[in-house]
Amino acid sequence: MFEVFLERANHLSAARKLVADDADYTSALALLAVHSAISWNDAVSMRLVGNVVKGEDHMRAVVLLEKQCASRKMNRDGFKHLRKLIQEKSKVSYGDQRTTPDAALALAVNSERFERWARQTLERLA
Repeated sequence: MFEVFLERANHLSAARKLVADDADYTSALALLAVHSAISWNDAVSMRLVGNVVKGEDHMRAVVLLEKQCASRKMNRDGFKHLRKLIQEKSKVSYGDQRTTPDAALALAVNSERFERWARQTLERLA
């Protein structure tokens, strides 16, 4: 089952990279940044604890995984980037304002940073 979550994370990250430099896809970049990070969180969670938090409360999933990492004395630096993304999720998904290119780029940077943490963490757990 881990492979499904890892594949999803990889696919969303690849899509994020494809649209990153095209202003015609600013909203897509923001959404892909958020959702790829959520998928990376799911992949790490599946590898570490064998399940993922289901539902729309993504911050709950972040808190639970961060606690698991803390209890195992694992590096938790990536969570600061994921928290920023989750805080913006509703705004970019359902908000009534356009996402600016600068805002989308900032989300993409946070997503890339969280992905880097997730990949390193998964390598250590392998």
